[in-house]
Amino acid sequence: SISVYSNCSGHGVCSNGNCSCDRGWTDNDCSRSVCENSCSQNGLCRNGTCHCYSGYIGSDCSEGPYDGECPGSCGGHGACIVIFQDALLRNPDIYWDIKPVVKGSIACACDEGWTGSDCKLRACPNYCSKNGACGQNGTCFCYSNWGGVDCSLGWCPENCSDHGTCVGGQGCV
Repeated sequence: SISVYSNCSGHGVCSNGNCSCDRGWTDNDCSRSVCENSCSQNGLCRNGTCHCYSGYIGSDCSEGPYDGECPGSCGGHGACIVIFQDALLRNPDIYWDIKPVVKGSIACACDEGWTGSDCKLRACPNYCSKNGACGQNGTCFCYSNWGGVDCSLGWCPENCSDHGTCVGGQGCV
């Protein structure tokens, strides 16, 4: 005879009319997903993966609560991590857009080449060498007397026309 659980909802193996569920699935027919630690009651379980509430992180949402958030799962270009005040002070170029924190906060740590609070913006090369502004597409817009892809090259009109020396950021001197 064929059991009503014969396919185990595609998440297990049927043997003698009983389902042996794959990891992350439960119920008689393996139709209900389960998550590690039931997401510590700090998140929702979807298809065996915890989706943590704001302020909580970790595979089982057990870390937190923290101030801050990791919007949009860091755009798929970063990871949600705990940041402490000393990390902000040591790495101002990396965490430039994170508000000061007291004890600890969560925020996106963007992968190389990405930036923004949600890691959805293209990063500019070398942070435009602090000699320009970064556009949303990752292109540097150099300040006066600076040039190059990353604004690291001193630039002077017509190379000072042989009437001085070009000094980056100052012009012809």
